[in-house]
Amino acid sequence: MQDTPWKFSNEEPVDEFIQPEEGPQYIQITKAEVSADELHYILRFKSLMNDASLSLRYFLFATNEDGELIPDSKQRRTLVSLKRAIYGPDAVGLPNPVDIVGSVVEADVKLSKPNDKGYVYPRIYNYKPAPQSIVEAFGLEGQYCIPDDGEGPEE
Repeated sequence: MQDTPWKFSNEEPVDEFIQPEEGPQYIQITKAEVSADELHYILRFKSLMNDASLSLRYFLFATNEDGELIPDSKQRRTLVSLKRAIYGPDAVGLPNPVDIVGSVVEADVKLSKPNDKGYVYPRIYNYKPAPQSIVEAFGLEGQYCIPDDGEGPEE
């Protein structure tokens, strides 16, 4: 088989993966989308704590005992908490993915137990609004925030 040289012929893989850390942290949404079949809500985040990338997939539907698709209320509840963290406590529904990229929220990141290959996966079950100083520095203009509690950067 022919291997024609080109500008990427000598490319070496670079391992720049930063493991997400468990615990409360501020995270910025870098990508948000709904799958083409509308079964999954996919989010990518960057941790403002250590620059780790987190990728999460929420199931919009579950299957009932008859094999029929029904709304997955637990995972949708988590996505409603994301919308409320970004838009305020009175927000309803799931956030439209096109509107939330760049916003910052607080999340308590949980890590799964390592699988047989040693990989761990992040999980987030609830989102909270970020303090004003964090939103002003990293979030979207007009995004909902809570007052700084004095532990963040001084103004």
